[in-house]
Amino acid sequence: MIAMKLWKSIKSISSLIAVIILIAITVAGGLLVFALMTSTLTNSNQRTQVSFESLSLYRSTGEPEVLFAATIKNTGNRPIKQLTVKVHDEPDYPVPSVNASMPLETGRTVGVTLTPPKIHSERYVVGNAYSVTVKAEAVDGSTFSTVASVKCLGVGGPSVGQKTITCYSTAKDGYVERAVVDDTEWDWAHNNVTGSWAEDVNTPIYTEAFFDGVSYRIMRSFLCFDTSEIPDNALIKSVTLGLSPTNVMENANVSAQRGTQADVLTLDDYDSFEGNEYGHSTSWIPDQYNAINFNALGISEINETGITKICIREYDHDFFDVAPQSNVEFGITYCGNEDGEGYQPKLVITYTLPVTPQTEEMFEHYNVGDDTDALFYANTWLSQTFTPSKKHTITSLRLKLFREGLPHDLTVSIQATSEGVPNGEDLCVAEIDGDTLTEDAEGEWYKITFENRVVLDVVQYAVVCRALEGVEFNAVLWRENQTESSYIGGSKVYSDDSGDTWEIMEPEDFMFEEWGYELIVPTEEKFESQEEIDDEAEIRSVWWFGQTFTPQITHKLTKVILKLYCLGEPEGDFIVSIRETEEGLPIGDDLVSKSMLAMDITDNPEGAFYEFVFNTQITLEADTKYAIVMKCPEGDDLNLINVFLFASYDTYPRGQMVETVDGVNWGFEEVADLYFSERGY
Repeated sequence: MIAMKLWKSIKSISSLIAVIILIAITVAGGLLVFALMTSTLTNSNQRTQVSFESLSLYRSTGEPEVLFAATIKNTGNRPIKQLTVKVHDEPDYPVPSVNASMPLETGRTVGVTLTPPKIHSERYVVGNAYSVTVKAEAVDGSTFSTVASVKCLGVGGPSVGQKTITCYSTAKDGYVERAVVDDTEWDWAHNNVTGSWAEDVNTPIYTEAFFDGVSYRIMRSFLCFDTSEIPDNALIKSVTLGLSPTNVMENANVSAQRGTQADVLTLDDYDSFEGNEYGHSTSWIPDQYNAINFNALGISEINETGITKICIREYDHDFFDVAPQSNVEFGITYCGNEDGEGYQPKLVITYTLPVTPQTEEMFEHYNVGDDTDALFYANTWLSQTFTPSKKHTITSLRLKLFREGLPHDLTVSIQATSEGVPNGEDLCVAEIDGDTLTEDAEGEWYKITFENRVVLDVVQYAVVCRALEGVEFNAVLWRENQTESSYIGGSKVYSDDSGDTWEIMEPEDFMFEEWGYELIVPTEEKFESQEEIDDEAEIRSVWWFGQTFTPQITHKLTKVILKLYCLGEPEGDFIVSIRETEEGLPIGDDLVSKSMLAMDITDNPEGAFYEFVFNTQITLEADTKYAIVMKCPEGDDLNLINVFLFASYDTYPRGQMVETVDGVNWGFEEVADLYFSERGY
């Protein structure tokens, strides 16, 4: 049934795309369907014009994780030489099949499909509305743009966009060793319930299986992670255990499984493990994090309310109970409870949160006090203007109607207004069978649902009704209040020439209810920051400063806050940007940037806080180092910007202050960290 409904909505996409979508419905669970809602940003006499024939955005647990498909039609009278599509906050996508040598001719359509990496599944949340923009340039240079707003509808498990957190192991890490001269039999050494040595204080942690030709030695390590930060209702998607080995032995193969050790390790914890493996790895490179990716069992046993305990064992021999050969060590030695990034074992956990799908709510309405009616058919059209009190997505209307005779199809649309009357451009449109309306003159309420939905701003719009096949005595009648109407957001509007001209009929109002979804606005929060101050640095000319930082949670960046003051009268802009890093130093072009006039910064040496709000919101990935870069290109030694910092000791372990004296080559500032706070959602 779902497949049939979707087939109807995608029938104008190419057959190949339709097949892909229908296969995805059948095979890949967790399908997310985004309903189409369009609005047009142009005026009625524009002849360079395109429209969406169909628009679909699907997210699935299979491959691809997200699929965008659209069919765009040239509905104007000029060939289109350039077509650009932008989905949500993805980069602009120029449609390659439309160009100056192969323009999109009038009446022709073009299909567009986007899959990763051109589109990112983590950017789309079930239940939210997103924009899709298409921009067209005709061969004569004229332009046109249309905006579509999509409502995300979930099937089989809606969720909030994913979050990633990193949990570092606690000071209770350690290992338990069984190395007794009498352990000449593998079974005795392997199956014993008591170790001969337990250690949870020193930094090195050993995981090993060894036979020296006489006796066996087995070392099993145990880790604790506080994973209570994960919400109780989280849907964990992936877990990766990161270990940083200082020594990798021959043919190292190490596994993880559930640990049952005591809070303080003892000899009795030698066999404190149970169940099957969470995963194992044979790829180990010293002095950097190496990964064991958890399977479904490992993911399911993450403790969302407290401590997750893990046992690390040598895999080929200890785990499988196979005696090792003589005088060959198998396993790794890795860093344990030493502080600092790059040392402690870590769990990187990605999860989503279930959400309650939005339900329609009523926004603008006038639904009481009807005392008469007005009819529409053929060239006679009726309209009711209204003004939303807040921005939202319209999904449907309820109108109080009845019929005379058989008026056939009733068409209802939403239009913007100009000087209080409809402007002639349908933003969204729907039809119902007028022959099924009641003949009772008191009327009944009928719901009209828009497949193409638009985001309504806090400005006036119009409900426009017509029955083009109707004739006299075969018409639709709309109940209204003609005498004591109290709706202040609009009024009845009348046309007898198919909407070419309109007459406002104040103070009359039709019976209507306008329904939709409230737009979900994410709550901004603070992520990475360093807010201690004891010093300052001067920024001018090619002498720039930066601060690297490493997010612990994947998020959208909205702004950076710095504490600054100016010295002298620096000219030009003070510029703040975000860059990627390599080996801890800024590289490449700016990912985003924001500037302000340098002279607008206070000259009070106490400084002031300044927010640099980026016009484009980029996604910062967890455990990826970025750099905040600050520069004042037109500053000099007497006219410059001072930025505050802390240099007494390292207060921010996930990054540090960096500088360049030529605007190109960067170096580290030992210990120091700039004052900064990065915000987002």
